Amino acid sequence: SVVMGIGEGTDVLLTLATRSGSVTIDLPQGAPIRLEILDDGSGSVRVPAYLTRRSGNGDTGVWQSSAFERGGRVINITVVDVGSGSITFR
Repeated sequence: SVVMGIGEGTDVLLTLATRSGSVTIDLPQGAPIRLEILDDGSGSVRVPAYLTRRSGNGDTGVWQSSAFERGGRVINITVVDVGSGSITFR
């Protein structure tokens, strides 16, 4: 299992592939965030309510924060493989 925090004002480009362990990523709620999940595997994916789905269905698709349109230092996360472990964004 892994817990990772991304701080406010951070410019991040993260590509994530998991297997059987759980992953929790703490996000700053007011930041410009784009989250894209390409493969949902058998593990569960939890996305916070402040991220709005822009496309997709089920556990795959694109979510963005309301601050994403403003730009600036953007947190851009792409999940390419969920595997059997859960991924929680909070």
